[in-house]
Amino acid sequence: MNNYRLTVHVLNAEKSRIETGKMIKTAQGKMIPETKEKIYNTISSYHRSENACMQELSNIRSRYDIAIGKNYEKKSKLGKELYQISFVN
Repeated sequence: MNNYRLTVHVLNAEKSRIETGKMIKTAQGKMIPETKEKIYNTISSYHRSENACMQELSNIRSRYDIAIGKNYEKKSKLGKELYQISFVN
């Protein structure tokens, strides 16, 4: 059972196109599926140990830039990388 969840906020996330399931009419009168662009800037994964979470965090650091806290109202996160390792049952 996976007991730890790693959540990371990234900056340079790629956009992905997804279909909504709706059909829309084009200017020429054709019906085509509606698509939207979405940015997944939060990566979450489950692991068996904290060490496995740290290894995955290292892999994520090599592929993405991790967001830095800039909110002055949240003093504990200010200037730190925005990731969290939490225990889940």
